Amino acid sequence: MTTAEKHEFPMARTCPFAPPPAYEEIREEEPVSRDLVRQALRMRPDRLVVGEVGERRW
Repeated sequence: MTTAEKHEFPMARTCPFAPPPAYEEIREEEPVSRDLVRQALRMRPDRLVVGEVGERRW
Protein backbone atom coordinates (compact mmCIF):
# COMPACT_ATOMS: atom_id res chain seq x y z
CA MET A 1 0.00 0.00 0.00
CA THR A 2 1.25 3.47 -0.79
CA THR A 3 0.06 6.86 0.36
CA ALA A 4 0.87 9.63 -2.07
CA GLU A 5 -0.58 12.71 -3.67
CA LYS A 6 1.30 11.94 -6.91
CA HIS A 7 1.97 8.55 -8.46
CA GLU A 8 5.75 8.61 -8.93
CA PHE A 9 6.50 4.88 -8.81
CA PRO A 10 5.21 2.40 -11.39
CA MET A 11 3.23 -0.30 -9.58
CA ALA A 12 2.52 -3.74 -11.00
CA ARG A 13 -0.97 -3.92 -9.50
CA THR A 14 -3.03 -0.92 -8.53
CA CYS A 15 -6.35 -0.52 -6.80
CA PRO A 16 -6.91 3.22 -6.33
CA PHE A 17 -8.86 4.31 -3.28
CA ALA A 18 -10.63 7.61 -3.09
CA PRO A 19 -12.18 8.91 0.11
CA PRO A 20 -15.97 9.05 0.14
CA PRO A 21 -17.60 12.40 -0.69
CA ALA A 22 -18.45 12.97 2.98
CA TYR A 23 -14.72 13.32 3.71
CA GLU A 24 -14.47 16.46 1.59
CA GLU A 25 -17.59 17.89 3.21
CA ILE A 26 -16.17 17.47 6.73
CA ARG A 27 -12.62 18.69 6.09
CA GLU A 28 -11.92 22.06 4.57
CA GLU A 29 -8.17 21.55 4.03
CA GLU A 30 -6.30 18.92 2.04
CA PRO A 31 -5.39 15.71 3.90
CA VAL A 32 -1.80 15.66 5.14
CA SER A 33 0.56 12.68 5.18
CA ARG A 34 -0.29 12.01 8.83
CA ASP A 35 -3.98 11.55 7.91
CA LEU A 36 -3.15 9.32 4.94
CA VAL A 37 -0.86 7.07 6.99
CA ARG A 38 -3.40 6.82 9.82
CA GLN A 39 -6.14 5.76 7.39
CA ALA A 40 -3.80 3.32 5.61
CA LEU A 41 -2.83 1.63 8.90
CA ARG A 42 -6.50 1.05 9.66
CA MET A 43 -6.62 -1.16 6.56
CA ARG A 44 -3.94 -3.40 8.14
CA PRO A 45 -1.60 -3.66 5.11
CA ASP A 46 1.31 -6.12 4.96
CA ARG A 47 3.56 -3.28 3.80
CA LEU A 48 3.19 0.47 3.74
CA VAL A 49 5.44 2.70 1.63
CA VAL A 50 5.70 6.29 2.83
CA GLY A 51 8.02 8.84 1.27
CA GLU A 52 8.77 12.55 1.52
CA VAL A 53 7.06 13.10 4.86
CA GLY A 54 7.19 16.58 6.29
CA GLU A 55 5.48 19.92 6.53
CA ARG A 56 7.18 21.18 3.38
CA ARG A 57 5.04 21.15 0.22
CA TRP A 58 6.44 20.90 -3.30
